[in-house]
Order: sequence, then C-alpha cells, then structure tokens
Amino acid sequence: MIKNSKILIVDDEPRLCNSLKILLSTQSYKVKICNSGGEALTYLINDEFDLVLLDIFMEDMNGFQVIERLKNQNIDTPVIIMTGNTSAELTVKAFRMGAIDYLKKPFETDDLFSTIQNFLTQRLLKKENQLMLKKLIESEKKYRTLFDSSADSISIIDLNMNKFIDCNNMAVKLHDTGDREHFIGKRPDQLSPEFQPNGKSSRKLSAQYIQETLKEGRKVFEWTHCKNDGTPFPVIVTLSAMTLNGKNMVMCIARDISQQKQAEQGREKLLKAFQKTLENVKTLTGLLPICSNCKKIRDNKGYWNSLEAYFQKHSHVSFSHGMCSECSDALYGGEDWYTEMKKKKK
Repeated sequence: MIKNSKILIVDDEPRLCNSLKILLSTQSYKVKICNSGGEALTYLINDEFDLVLLDIFMEDMNGFQVIERLKNQNIDTPVIIMTGNTSAELTVKAFRMGAIDYLKKPFETDDLFSTIQNFLTQRLLKKENQLMLKKLIESEKKYRTLFDSSADSISIIDLNMNKFIDCNNMAVKLHDTGDREHFIGKRPDQLSPEFQPNGKSSRKLSAQYIQETLKEGRKVFEWTHCKNDGTPFPVIVTLSAMTLNGKNMVMCIARDISQQKQAEQGREKLLKAFQKTLENVKTLTGLLPICSNCKKIRDNKGYWNSLEAYFQKHSHVSFSHGMCSECSDALYGGEDWYTEMKKKKK
C-alpha cells in the first residue's frame, strides 16, 4: 500500500528537511531525514526505503556521487533528485545515472505530493505484477511437473490448426514417437489406424468427437490408437474443452487398456469353455417308467434296462454295491452267524 511507504529525505539544509518531513507525514508516509550524502549511504545500506528525495548540491558528497555509490553497492532504491538548477544538461545526467524524476526548488505542495504519489502507485503496481508473474511461473512449473509425470498420455490439440501443440512424456512413450518433436504437429487421426474397429473413418470420427466435446465440455470414449510403426492398441480417451491464450483447445487424456482387453478376452474364452462343458453334461429329466416289482426302467425305445445300466448310460453316475438292513434280514435272518454278528454290533 502507498500509505506507510518509507521515504528518506537527503539535503544539507535542515530546515528544508524538517519542512518536507512535516508535509509528507500528513500523507501517512514514514519519513526519515539526513543532511549529508555519507549519512544517506549509511541509512540506505542498513535499511530499506521505498523512495529517496536527494539534493544534488551538497558539501561533503553531491547527489551524483551518492547515486554512483548506491550502484556500486547494488542498492536499487529509487531516487528523485531535488535541485534549484533545472538545466537540460543536469537533468539528462541525472536520468542517465538512474534517477526516476526531479523536483524543482522551491516546491509546490501539489507537485510534491503528485510526483511522489504517482511514482509510489506505479511501484506498487509493478510489485503486484511481479508477484502475480512469480505465482504464474510457479503455477506453470507445478502444472508442467504434473503434466510430465502423469501415468496417462496427455496432449493438447489446437483446434485452429487441428494439430497437437504439446504432449507429456507418457504420450511419447505410448505412441513410441521417440521424442516430443515427432509428436507435436501431428493431426489426431495420424496417431490412429485409418478405420476404427466399428468400421468408421478415424479422421471423420475424431472430428465428430471433438465437436461434441466443444458442445458438452467433456467426452469419454473407447478408441484405437497406433504406435509409430502402425501397431494398434486400445485406449480410453477423455477429451476436455479448454481455452489457452484466447484460443480454443482440447486436452486429450488417453489410458492404455491393452491388458484390460487381454483379461476380458481370457474371461470370454473361459466362459465359452465352461458353457461347452455344461452342454456336454448328461442330465435326466421327465417321467421314467419303472417296474414296480424288479425296478427295471423302460427306455424311449421300449426296452427294459436295469436301473444301474440306465443311469450309467444317461448320466455320469457310477454305482458301488451294498445291501440295506432290511434286505440283509430277509436273506440271512435265519443264520446263526448273522444273528451273532448283529448282537455284537448292538
């Protein structure tokens, strides 16, 4: 802010210095005074000031010598010279040495205030612009770092030229162009096969998707790109509309999905194999005629088959033979050895 700006007044006339201090203090400036060039140098070396009002003609060291010493010390505090002599030669010399303006003695109060205020306003604006520029440069550095380190391919399309004007390292690697110079300048369709898997022209379809992106702001779709040698590979593309330096641009983010596609194809093969296996599995459905006495089953040709033979033919069931307790009792119930065996089991 302009208020509280620090001003150093240098003049070998103490009354003039005090008068200027009182005047400038009414404008909320912080003012210090000194009466010699040597004293001024001591102040400027040990402290920072926003402005110096410097008399040219002083006994110990003139204003030109003070300015020269400041240059040698790399002190760039701005200087307005004060002099009763406004000859062209003197003014030109002061400006050549680095003075920013001059004030003619005796001062008009309005001239004094306006000269100082105009300079401090310009200086404040300059500082603000420098700060904004610094932040912009830092922001661009962060953007470039993120841009170049992204795991996805990122490229920028200038719609006026319909060509890539920038890309990150992953875009170069993904398309195998070798370097950015061989990527930049290409059209979007030049990084794709002539036709997409759906049979449509890559050139026409890319132009269509870009127009849709401009209308909707963003578009995501599956696409087939190709490497520098023509090898195709699938990607998921995200297009985003943007403005850069007043020009319409599209940012293109592409992610390689080759491994995902291979996994999907593997799953499809497994699914087909499983379906084929299911088709070969033998199943029994419907009503089976079975003899109520011998338990034979009649097949669809009218022949009677044993239960075991029928199930083994029409399913993957195999039989192992045993005997239930009821049948065992009926067959061997009268045998002593059988009766004794049952008692032991109990």
